Amino acid sequence: MSDDKWAYSFNDEDYEGCYDSKEEAIEEAKSVFLEEAEMAGYEPDDDPGRPEVWVGIAVTPPIEWTPYAEYYIESMQDHLEYYGELAENFPDQFSEDDVKELDRRLNDTVRQWLKDRSVTPGFFVIDKSEKIDTSDWIRGI
Repeated sequence: MSDDKWAYSFNDEDYEGCYDSKEEAIEEAKSVFLEEAEMAGYEPDDDPGRPEVWVGIAVTPPIEWTPYAEYYIESMQDHLEYYGELAENFPDQFSEDDVKELDRRLNDTVRQWLKDRSVTPGFFVIDKSEKIDTSDWIRGI
């Protein structure tokens, strides 16, 4: 999801849309509410109730994973066990910084691999939702 895209919700759980501004998201929510009220047959003097509306910033969640450098080193050790005692000191050659560096490189590789394939979660989550004052919306019917 690109930066600062906005969405709206009538229940603060299920969000709709992808708008360039908070105002656009609010206007779309108002339009949907008024359209639904009109379809339900409300007249100007009727009170369809005050809708509850939230807006928030739509954010693509990051894809995260467990650091696996230690597992790769253990796997290498397991494969070297074929050579017996000669391989026992293999893992001792790696410092804590070496393990962190391997994790960083593995993460960079996986991120690039995902990017090359345009793989994303395919959904968004809402950050910083806020309830909107809709007290004047029913006057629009």
